[in-house]
Parts: sequence; C-alpha cells; structure tokens
Amino acid sequence: MAALGLFQIIFNDLGWRLGRGALGMGHRTATALTVFFSMWCYFTPIFGAIMADQYLGRFKAIIYFAIVYMVGLLVLVLTSLPIALQSGAGLGGFIAAILIIGVGTGGIKANVSL
Repeated sequence: MAALGLFQIIFNDLGWRLGRGALGMGHRTATALTVFFSMWCYFTPIFGAIMADQYLGRFKAIIYFAIVYMVGLLVLVLTSLPIALQSGAGLGGFIAAILIIGVGTGGIKANVSL
C-alpha cells in the first residue's frame, strides 16, 4: 500500500524546503504529522471492520475503501501542485489527504489478510 511508503516522503516534504513543493514546516511538525498519520492508519481499521461486518460485506468494503484511498491520493497530488501551494492550500490539503488516506487504509486493512 502506498500509505506505508508515504511516511518518509511526508516527513521530508514537511520538514525541509529542499525543492519546489516542500512545505518547510520544520522537524517537530513533520514528526507530529507523521506520527498522527501512522496512528490514524492503525486506528481506522476499527471502523472499516464495522462497516464491512454490519453494512457492506467484505468485498464491497474493499472496493469502496480503495476508492476512498485513491481520492485521498488525488487530493494529496492536487494540493502539492505549485499553483495550490502558492494559493495556500498546501498544508490544509495535506492534512485532508492524510485523513482520507487513513480512512481508506483502515477500510482495506480490516478486510484483507496478508
């Protein structure tokens, strides 16, 4: 899953202003948001399991949460574009994206055994 590969990218993007697109938020903020993202990805399977068991079923839940996951990745990409960063949507879009990606990850994680 892309969420597992995002941790280091997120930390570097938030922490340092190395190139175009970096938010330059500093080490503390990067650590806090990375740890929150990790916690959120491990917390949301509770809700993914409930949705699958009570309402959707396993396979529909996997499909729906995969769509949610892709929407989160799309939000992350679109708010990382230079035009979005110049308009000030970078941090807000990033936080929205990690929340959406976490929900998608949790829904998939609860229903797929590796």
